[in-house]
Amino acid sequence: PDELDYFKTHSYDWVKDTWRNPWNTNHVLSLSGGAKAIRYYMSGGYLTQTGSSSNKYDKYNMLAKLDGQISESLSFSLDVNASWDKGDRPYWAYDFSDPNLSNIYNRLLMVTPGRPSFINGLPVGNFDNTNTAALAEGAGGYIRPSNNYISPTFQLKYNIPGIKGLSAKGIFAYNTYNGYSKNFSNSPYIYYFKTAGEHNHIITDELDSSRAGGYKIVDQAQTAGTGATQQLLENWSRNSSYQLDFMLNYNRSFGRHNIAAFAAYEQIKSWGRYIQGRGNYFDNLNYQEFNGASTTPANRSVNGNQQNLGGQASWFGRVDYSYANKYMIGLTFRADGSYIFPHDKRWGYFPAVSAAWNIANENFFEPFTKKIDYLKLRLSYGITGSNNTDPWQWQQSYGFN
Repeated sequence: PDELDYFKTHSYDWVKDTWRNPWNTNHVLSLSGGAKAIRYYMSGGYLTQTGSSSNKYDKYNMLAKLDGQISESLSFSLDVNASWDKGDRPYWAYDFSDPNLSNIYNRLLMVTPGRPSFINGLPVGNFDNTNTAALAEGAGGYIRPSNNYISPTFQLKYNIPGIKGLSAKGIFAYNTYNGYSKNFSNSPYIYYFKTAGEHNHIITDELDSSRAGGYKIVDQAQTAGTGATQQLLENWSRNSSYQLDFMLNYNRSFGRHNIAAFAAYEQIKSWGRYIQGRGNYFDNLNYQEFNGASTTPANRSVNGNQQNLGGQASWFGRVDYSYANKYMIGLTFRADGSYIFPHDKRWGYFPAVSAAWNIANENFFEPFTKKIDYLKLRLSYGITGSNNTDPWQWQQSYGFN
């Protein structure tokens, strides 16, 4: 009865205890102008937002466009897209890859309302081996990712004089991404207080010095999740790619005859690299760098490798002919080469042919067009392929123990 009476007026809400009203702001500035020969557009933006705990996110982005006529037949365009962002959120071992902190919020909601989160500013450990309120406020460390990305695209288009309907176009696009993350985890102390009540469910404000092991311990759930009471992880990665396209287009009508054709070459390449460093156990928590970690070899590690390696080249083209928009035939050819396969089997060839009859455009079908305005019969045949498989399977490999 004494405990029931006590809890009628003592109920705790850990979400409320750690809640911070989130807010965000977004600013965009743009500028455009030009003349007939050249035009430009530029915009820049800044976004900042905070979450309902000790988390924050900032992002800057920039977009620039420039296009114009070099001559009567030659035009160009240049687009540049770039962004920079950085984040900061509390470290909780079981939300490591979840920026929404779903696990920590679930635990805050599930704590019994009879257990206070803090007493005299100290995180309470009674009835559990962790205190997620303290972790939500950042006592358990931080995860701080930062990224930058830039992608320029340049295009030239040339209307070839002397041949009506024939044009050429070249496009080059380059992408590069740099990512860095500094993650520091700490297992903060949690404190045990003396209990009262018939069944010892009431937590008092007096530290329990008589408890076996003392009245404070490091957060056990955080330690179990990371494998150390303190841990620093730093990750660097860089990924780049480019795509190069050359195209010839032809489109011309001769009376009731129409011919459309194009031929193209495409080349794609990607590459990247990453490196990760880990250091455990820090004597000075104010110095959160690798040099401050334990020098024992088992408490330090570095690894890295290449990543996102890829390459592909393609030749492809198509010719379409139609007469009076009734009878159509199309021929397609594609040759794809991929680094995934061995040198002597790297290329695949994929032809296709199609024929169609637009019945709805025939004179005899005119009485039915009020109810059926489109009816086409089409037949096609082609060969397709896929490179959706792991690379280097054709190479002989060895394992060493």
